[in-house]
Amino acid sequence: EKAYSFMMGESVLWPVTIDDEGFLQRLKTGEIRLFYEDVMKVDLEVTQKVDVRNKVMTHYRITKLIEYHPFERPKQLRLGAPGSD
Repeated sequence: EKAYSFMMGESVLWPVTIDDEGFLQRLKTGEIRLFYEDVMKVDLEVTQKVDVRNKVMTHYRITKLIEYHPFERPKQLRLGAPGSD
């Protein structure tokens, strides 16, 4: 089971597993190539467990990809050539 990391606001979510088979298939085929500035809307399951030393361990699981918006570089605007007023 492969673990991923994702950003949510300023927080890093790790470990994250992906249970959405359609999403995993799109990753495997290269249809989706994750970039740190992509935006996704997902159903996310959060599980917390307390170990014997009272340390809270958090695990995240994407159960369904709802929306995926790949990062797009802003387009550079060209100004008119000098003297073309």
